[in-house]
Amino acid sequence: MLKVFASVFCFVFIFISCGTSDFQKALSYQNDAEYEKALEFYAKAISKNDNVAQAEKNRGDIFFAKKDFKKAFACYKHSIEVDPNLFMEDIFKLLSDREIDVRNATKEMLVKIQNEKTKEKILENLSKMLKSEKQFEKLDALEVVSAFRNEISPIINDVIELINDENITIKQKVFTTLPQISNIAISAGAIEKLFNLIDNSNDMIKASSLECIGNMKNISNYLPQLIDIVKTKPQLKQIALDAIRKSNTISRQDAQNLKKYLYDESSEIKLLTLSLFKKMGTEANSFVPDMILLSVDTNKEVADNAKSILENIKSADSTIVPELVKLLDNKNKQVKLEAIRWLANIGSAASEAVEPLKILAKEKDKEIKSSANLALKQING
Repeated sequence: MLKVFASVFCFVFIFISCGTSDFQKALSYQNDAEYEKALEFYAKAISKNDNVAQAEKNRGDIFFAKKDFKKAFACYKHSIEVDPNLFMEDIFKLLSDREIDVRNATKEMLVKIQNEKTKEKILENLSKMLKSEKQFEKLDALEVVSAFRNEISPIINDVIELINDENITIKQKVFTTLPQISNIAISAGAIEKLFNLIDNSNDMIKASSLECIGNMKNISNYLPQLIDIVKTKPQLKQIALDAIRKSNTISRQDAQNLKKYLYDESSEIKLLTLSLFKKMGTEANSFVPDMILLSVDTNKEVADNAKSILENIKSADSTIVPELVKLLDNKNKQVKLEAIRWLANIGSAASEAVEPLKILAKEKDKEIKSSANLALKQING
């Protein structure tokens, strides 16, 4: 009888064992702190596509307990890519962990996510954090935003809204975050809000806002506002100058918006504007008439800078012919001579200058007469 009972018990045990999944075995081993066996059976469960998201999450927890963060977050990454709803909120709590290695590993993992649905879930959680009443959650979210860069475009308005946060620490964090995502931030109107702070905040915030603008890329559209700050806000002058100097090559349209500053009463503003035109190189050829006028400026440094720009341009844009023709009537001999030289440079496209040049070819001044005749030959071929 005892033998029969033993046989039945053995059969039942085998039957139950066979009916227990690898995932369940792994979970049992994990509960008993037999982690190596748990990892073995979780791996088997994953290979059989059994409860993969939870299995990866549990594997991650085991590695996390061992402080093997690299393996832990590799498991967590796979888990949330399989099921972004499983424990995403717990992942985001790790952004506030006491250990910096954990915080960094969490941020790095979130940035590496490729699954689009998981990315949407991440952005959803970031949006909640950016709107949180808790300071640390906003700061943690901004850390991830910096790492995500342009991929955070769906929640860019949540980031920009924090420009007006009452908490100075949050503001300052936004000021360091925006340059990291400058392209989408500018498109979403961040710079306009920053300029608004410059007009309506305390000195510290004004300075920080202006520094933030200077650290953004592609701010050439805003150079006129920055020059106006140089002119009207002495306390912010140096920061505005630094911002302007960081500007890369400007377009012709940007230069057109700056043209009025070439004729500012302040030589400092003229020199500042000329430094921007100098970055254009040959693209400044539509501003040759302006450079000719400035080449005889009473301020030697202004005149020298204008001459240097003219030397770098080399060939002129035919659209400036009407302006060059007007300069032929200028009282300053050097302006006349320079205008004649550039008309000759343009050649046949400067045909409307023929008649005024014929008049100059009869001048008593030998230099002007000679230059006009030479230009006529160049234009008439």
